[in-house]
Amino acid sequence: MGKLHHGTIIEINRNYGIIKSNYQDREVSFFFYLFPSMLNKKEQFIFSKQVRFEVRTVEIRSSKVMLAYNLKQVEGSEIKKYKIPKHKRSEDILTNYHHYIFSNFLKITDEKKLKDLIKIDTEFKEFCLNRVLFLEQSVKQVIIEFCLELNISDTEVYNLIEQEQETLKIKTKCFKKLKSKFEFREEFKLFSIRQSIKDVNTCEVVEAPLGIFLDNITIDKLSKVLNCLYIIFDKKSKKTNNKIKFLKYIRQLLPDLSIIRNASAHGNPLIPLILDTYYSPNFSVDLKDVFPSFNSGNNVEDIEIFGFIRWTTRQLVKRGIVGQYAGGLQYTALYYTKYVFSNAARRSFFSLFHITFCYFEFIEDNNYKEFIDEANDFIGMLDKDLEYPYTLLEESTHQEISITKHFFNILYPIVYTFSDGCYGMFLDVAVEVSKS
Repeated sequence: MGKLHHGTIIEINRNYGIIKSNYQDREVSFFFYLFPSMLNKKEQFIFSKQVRFEVRTVEIRSSKVMLAYNLKQVEGSEIKKYKIPKHKRSEDILTNYHHYIFSNFLKITDEKKLKDLIKIDTEFKEFCLNRVLFLEQSVKQVIIEFCLELNISDTEVYNLIEQEQETLKIKTKCFKKLKSKFEFREEFKLFSIRQSIKDVNTCEVVEAPLGIFLDNITIDKLSKVLNCLYIIFDKKSKKTNNKIKFLKYIRQLLPDLSIIRNASAHGNPLIPLILDTYYSPNFSVDLKDVFPSFNSGNNVEDIEIFGFIRWTTRQLVKRGIVGQYAGGLQYTALYYTKYVFSNAARRSFFSLFHITFCYFEFIEDNNYKEFIDEANDFIGMLDKDLEYPYTLLEESTHQEISITKHFFNILYPIVYTFSDGCYGMFLDVAVEVSKS
């Protein structure tokens, strides 16, 4: 049995509950599963208000989360009967999922505002999806151009990919897909094949043009391949150029785009996703202290641009552009990095803009104005009177703020920095500072 912690049950919902506890001298909250076997025949959870429990770390939606389990009653503590809220499968949920999510999550009852917001969300998804697809294709193009410039053959690329178990699996699975997808079609002429070991009457693809390979892997797989190839790109490049900088500053955040991409492509509500604090339940522990070392398993200092974000945030606070978190400049900057990076949905939205800005900074900025105008149009369309009645979990303001303000809280350091024309320079400076 592991260490037993002490706490108080503060909330019971269908399928889960929340315990408030003291952890490393901070007041935090732990989620726990509420299984049907823990309820009586009347579907009540009867338990002492004070509890003892163990803690374990699990991964939920790409975030490490500390969960309470193995709850034990405390002798002498008040015994409570917790009624479990019932959720009926209403017609609203079955026929209009978007309406249900927006009205319940955002607590909006005005039908006109609901319809307007759902319409904006639909258009915003199209904007985000187009941007993600553009960035995905741009990264693939930069990889191919780098291979041509450095005289790296497709064979060398695949040999490098095969050295890592994770990327070897990606290549093997993709080559099977290429065989199935292109067998006897025009592209099949471009492949190298061999007799299959399992069935000598069929074939296996052993090599394919890099462009076709990259076009047939998902964005999260692309990021793993990029991390593998970046090593040889960096080693063979005689001097640091803009292409290597672009790949360097985006490679760690590239897989985060998959959250925005999937929500946009599959028609799921996007605005509630970006604003959902519970998307990463680690907030109940991680955001109780600004310092990165206090976490549930994901240290934001491990993110390569951590220093850049912390430094740019400090500069904006120092200039009075944004307010301070309790504790001053350092605390504000540290809190911001945890607020954004510890939540995978916020991080995905942030990454969309960061990678776009890196593209404009290091590759080309021909459609910069078009992107900014479109982004401003969509975010500006969010009615500023349409309040989002939810208290931000940094607990520094305890105020209800608009959806637009929530978006601003996620993006302000990079938007201001790019607008000032300092994006690339500040990224380089932050890297040099971190080395020293």
